[in-house]
Amino acid sequence: MMKRPDFTEYWSGVAEEVAKAKGEKAEVSELPIRSTGGSTGYAVTIIGTGGYRLFAWYSVPRGRGPFPALLQTPGYGSVVGVPAYEPRQKYVVLALCHRGQRKSDKPYAASYPGLLTDGIDNPDKYVFRDIVADCLSAFDFLLSRREVDKKRIAVTGNDLAYMTAGLRPQTSAVLVTGELLFRAVGERRTRTSEYPIEEFNDYLRTFPRRRDAVEATLGLFDPLGFASMVKAKVMISCAAPAKGYAAPLAKLVRQGDLRVAEGRGHTDHVAEEKWIDGALAG
Repeated sequence: MMKRPDFTEYWSGVAEEVAKAKGEKAEVSELPIRSTGGSTGYAVTIIGTGGYRLFAWYSVPRGRGPFPALLQTPGYGSVVGVPAYEPRQKYVVLALCHRGQRKSDKPYAASYPGLLTDGIDNPDKYVFRDIVADCLSAFDFLLSRREVDKKRIAVTGNDLAYMTAGLRPQTSAVLVTGELLFRAVGERRTRTSEYPIEEFNDYLRTFPRRRDAVEATLGLFDPLGFASMVKAKVMISCAAPAKGYAAPLAKLVRQGDLRVAEGRGHTDHVAEEKWIDGALAG
């Protein structure tokens, strides 16, 4: 059995690479077509690790700042949409397209299914190592902006949001929504045939001798490993079947809440937005 990499050493290495990339040095171009009466829209190119050029949608409320900010970490899919209208009127909003997603797909274009296992047998080559780094570079971009209130930055998304909050103690609040890709996935993958989790099973059926290597890599990405580093207020919003494995992400932090989603899009959205508003209240 292979030796499992050290969690702290691994993520410290990622943080060092991000610091060298200087994600705060970005190109910002106004996008009038994405502006509204209450906000100005921009296209941003952030330089990630390895010199990779990352696209992000950026919006700043009109008026006198600084303003609280939202970093929307990417979901699992090829396209990241323009942020919703309502948050853009009151928050600085940055919606990142990680490497491989549309608008950040040169030179690397992600495959779906396939992204979850790209390089998974080597933790230093696993694509999600770079994707987490992309999220950290995006957070650093927000920290560099004069229009951002540095004491009020929230991060939203799936596992990536929680990991970002753990690696960036400046995070004020983190809202975790959607399907968790890495939480307790070693157990979960044995009880499902649904994608995207089934990608892990597909890979291991094809490469059964790589099981130990895959498990070693996945052990580094379970968001529970980041819980002790999260200083922010936390809300975990999950479907009822996910409660058992999602709940510890809220329980093991200083200020954590768990909400079981009702499965009604508008109702859940309103509840989550209300929580963000309260968490970022000045």
